[in-house]
Amino acid sequence: MVIWTIVLFLIFRFLMKYILPVLQMTKQVRERMRQMQDQMNNNAGPQAEPTKTSTVSQPNKGDYIDYEEIK
Repeated sequence: MVIWTIVLFLIFRFLMKYILPVLQMTKQVRERMRQMQDQMNNNAGPQAEPTKTSTVSQPNKGDYIDYEEIK
């Protein structure tokens, strides 16, 4: 009976010290990865749609300054 108690105690201690923290960590990592993917999907949604008005970006005539060589 004493040997069984020691064996059960060692198994319980091993589970609590090594296995349980690993399981909790994997659960947290999965949750954070899911949150990051959701955040990336939410942020990428509006940017993924191209504008229909101008497909080629051209500078405005007021924005363009000709290069002049100064001597």
